[in-house]
Amino acid sequence: MSTSDADTFTEFPSLSHLAAEPADAVTGIRDLIEDVVEDMRANGEPVPEPLSSKTYSGKFIVRVPPELHRRPGIEAAEAQVSLNLLIGHRLSLTAEDPAPPGAAPKPQPAPGPKRKKAGHPGIAADAAPTRLRRTPRPAA
Repeated sequence: MSTSDADTFTEFPSLSHLAAEPADAVTGIRDLIEDVVEDMRANGEPVPEPLSSKTYSGKFIVRVPPELHRRPGIEAAEAQVSLNLLIGHRLSLTAEDPAPPGAAPKPQPAPGPKRKKAGHPGIAADAAPTRLRRTPRPAA
């Protein structure tokens, strides 16, 4: 692993480096990580895979209380879209503008005209992220 792979250094949560200037702190932590990785290899310890090179399948299972499952299930049925499409859409909205853990939710903009959400064929979204509706597919 090179330190250029450890973009956020999340792979080494216990490491830190303090410096007067931000650039010096980054250089210091990179040097420290290089030393730690070298030491891990020398001792036969596994080196964490860089998160920047990790691949994801696009599928995960989440267990939720029945009521939390029921509400979006009903909303998806009413919008005539799959629950998977609805939840994927909501996750994409979160990924576009993530808030740090514990942050207060951002106020939602006033509903505006319907617009197609890029990357989600077959649905359109209001400005409010919780409203979905099915749009007709173009004729082939």
